[in-house]
Amino acid sequence: TATIPIYFRSLAEGSGMSGTSATSLWGSATSISILILALLSPVLGAIADYENMKKKIFTIFFVIAIAGGFLFTFAPGWLSFLIFFIISRIGYAACNIFYDAMLIDVTTDERMDRVSTCGYAFGYIGSCIPFAGCLALVLGAGALGLSMVTAMGLSFGITALWWLGFTLPL
Repeated sequence: TATIPIYFRSLAEGSGMSGTSATSLWGSATSISILILALLSPVLGAIADYENMKKKIFTIFFVIAIAGGFLFTFAPGWLSFLIFFIISRIGYAACNIFYDAMLIDVTTDERMDRVSTCGYAFGYIGSCIPFAGCLALVLGAGALGLSMVTAMGLSFGITALWWLGFTLPL
């Protein structure tokens, strides 16, 4: 989330688009994904209440999100990048609905607050590791002999693999 809008703007400006237009398109893509999620969320929330459905549907949206993240690496231009972003963002947010719904299946009512708090905290702490590595990769791309496109592609791949690796035990 820290580097993707900047990268998108550089992709769009590289094709001759103004920075203002690129920023406007980014905002529109974000709004489109949020609108789709707003329409889907009540239905997905109801589905999450069905027994034995959470993990299956979580997996579907997780695969969509991971695939979208990997496709960032191969986006040939700003339009395909935006499409992959919208797909990935929808997959990510939708799989979080089912992830959060699984909380009642993994702990008792008495421990729910503690388990939820620890999961949230450890998730954020764990996300700092690939973030720091990817940020160093992007900021040091020139010193490492990498183009910005290559450094961002590697960052997208690292992030997707990190998320995939920590989700497989589920």
